[in-house]
Formats: sequence, structure tokens, C-alpha cells
Amino acid sequence: MTLRTSLSCCVASLLALTLPHLQAEEGATSFEDAIKGGSYGGMLRYRADRYDEDNGDSKYGFASTLRTSLYYQTKPFYGLTGFGELFHIASLGPARYAPQAKAKEGARDFIIDPVGMGVNQAYGRYQPTLPMPITITAGRQLWTINDETLVTASRYRQNMNRFDAFTGSIEPVKNLTLEVGHIVHNIDVTDTVVPMHTEVANLAYALPGIARVAAYGVVLDYDDSGKTDRTTIGARVDGPFKIDDKLAVIYELDYATQKDSGDTTVTIDASMLTARAGLSYDQWYGSVGYRKSSGVSDSSALAYQSSDIGYPWPWRGNSEQMVFNPGQGLETLMVWIGGAVPKVDGLSFDVFYFDFKAAEDSTHFGSEISGGFNYNITKRWSVYGLATKATEGEEGNGAFRSANRLTGMTTFIF
Repeated sequence: MTLRTSLSCCVASLLALTLPHLQAEEGATSFEDAIKGGSYGGMLRYRADRYDEDNGDSKYGFASTLRTSLYYQTKPFYGLTGFGELFHIASLGPARYAPQAKAKEGARDFIIDPVGMGVNQAYGRYQPTLPMPITITAGRQLWTINDETLVTASRYRQNMNRFDAFTGSIEPVKNLTLEVGHIVHNIDVTDTVVPMHTEVANLAYALPGIARVAAYGVVLDYDDSGKTDRTTIGARVDGPFKIDDKLAVIYELDYATQKDSGDTTVTIDASMLTARAGLSYDQWYGSVGYRKSSGVSDSSALAYQSSDIGYPWPWRGNSEQMVFNPGQGLETLMVWIGGAVPKVDGLSFDVFYFDFKAAEDSTHFGSEISGGFNYNITKRWSVYGLATKATEGEEGNGAFRSANRLTGMTTFIF
């Protein structure tokens, strides 16, 4: 079990249950057949999130929300399919939280779960019958690359991160895949529409049972000149390296540089390094990881950031106070263990420990410990829980506070 496939508690099962993976089917014989022969379904997901930050200015936040989604996909017609998904997020009971930003003194703590409704996905897709697999998608979509640090869908959120974009992928030779994308809008987890003209490319080669090697680039270009454009270029390799059917080495190495581009008037010369290693055996695993993102320095007016259209999970921690790197940069040490609970089919657990300190000086921001579980009761119904305790480091560090978080979620697909 690798770290990527062992997100049993915190992400993987949620990704799988968020939207059904529609099975391949025979093509339609006419346009009418494509419409009438389509697939449809939906999902109900209840989420309760209690967050209490020791800031002295606000009361604890509690969000109780129900997400309902309905989707429809046409039957393939000469390689063309259409897909649409609508969603509605309702608050069950009083909304005891600040859903958009930290508010005035006496308000509730911030939880990113805004209520509302809209279009989660609406796209057309073309997959021609050719010797090499090609996919072209246009419209609103959930799209990611690699570990989602730079481009994410945030599917575990009630309100997901989605893009109005043109994306494509091609596999010119076996195990070599090129992904490209042109993003014109990012609709983020607060449901804010951000216009942009961002280019993304990712070239990956897989050596089954040994490694996956990738080179990537993101040219972030906002329409708003007041936002910071930047270009990130990097390379990564990750496992697992399988020793036998049960034992494998977990590993990951990722390095990226970030420069100012577009309308940005300040100098950015930043970098990020990730290294992680561990072992997995059968359905259990353990790993230790380190990530360093540079901060403000003599050569860079801004710190490295990976969360404009991405999300640096799990390196940001579960209290979510380190989503954006502070000016001093950020070093994260992470220890992660977990796996299946013996004799209980579908039940798994994860335990995390994070330690955060500044990359450019000796400031210790704080630490976190989290424990969670995921229980797939049936193929369509799952239950998830997570408890997090964050402890502030040096007094007055300004970037991290003691906090407690309890999250529970149940998902049903129909």
C-alpha cells in the first residue's frame, strides 16, 4: 500500500465516492440514442465540521451542511460525450460559522463551507478511436495533475475547486502521458470566480512497480493585474517500488522553482523541495516526509506558494492554518501511519503528526496531531471522521495558533 493509494481515511475514499466512475459503454447509433441512452445519478453528502481556534476574538465555528448533486452523461457518439453535474449545499440548523473570511470580534471561526447552488461540471469530451489514446475536454471540469499541490479539485470539500478550461491528454507510447490545459476561470472552494489565462503542462512516464517520473509547469496568469502572476516549473519521482506482492518502498522526491511572470512587478525567485520515504506491507503503511518552501529573501520579494489553484495537502496540516506559506517560508516534517483495521471489512485508519517551522529563520510555528477513520459500509455508503489538535509554537509567531477540529462526514451515492 503506497501513500498515494493509502489515503483511506482522509482523501482516497472521498475522491472515489464524490462522483461515480461511469463505465465504458458501446457508442450510440444516433444523436437521439446518445441523449436517451445516457447515464444519470447523484450523491448526498452530510458534513459536520467544528473548529475552535484559540484566538480570543471569535467563538468556535460549527458547520452542518448537506451537499446534494445530480449528474447526467450522454452515451458516446462518434467519440463525443457530454457531462453535466448540478449541486446544492444547504445548512442544516443555524450556521454557527464564518463561511467566507475571518470576521469582526465576537464572530464565529472560519470554516470553508459556503452554502449555495450551481454547476459543478459541464463539459464536452472527445475521445477518438486511434492507436494512441487521446482525450480532449472543454468546459467546466474537475481537473488535477500529480499530487494536486499545484492543480487540485478539492473533492473532499462540499464546494469543490473547479475550472472553466480546455484540457487534453495523449499517450504517444505506452506509459508516457502528456497532459495540457488552458484555464480561463477558477471557481474556488469559496465559490469565487477568478478570471485567468493559465497554462498547465505535465509529462509523466510510468515504470510499473518501480516509479513514476514527471516534469511539470504552471504559468499562472490572472486577468486582474492586482494579483500575483508566477511561473512554476518542477520535476518529481514517486513510487511505490514493489519488492513483492505485499511489501513495497514508499518514496517521493519533488523539486520546483517559481519565478515572477505576467503583470507581476516584484521579483519572485523561490523554490520548493519535498522528500518522503517509508514502507508499506499488505494493507498497512508508515512514512516520514519533509517539505521546504522558501520565503522572502534578498532575491525574492514573495514566498513560494503552491495553493493559488492547487492545495498543498497533506503538507499544510489538518487544521488548515498553513495553506499559504508565511513570509518566512515553511518547513514541514510529517509522520504518517495507517491502514486497514483487521477483521473489519472496509474500515481503515490514519494517524498524522506535523511540525511546522520557518524556513528562513528559527521560528517554530507549532505542531499538529490528527487521527481519522474511513468506513466503507457498502459500495455506495461511507462514513468518515477526523480529529485534530494543533498546538502553537513560539508566542507571537503570527502564523499558527492552538486549535481543535472535529470533522464527520457520510456519503451516499445513488
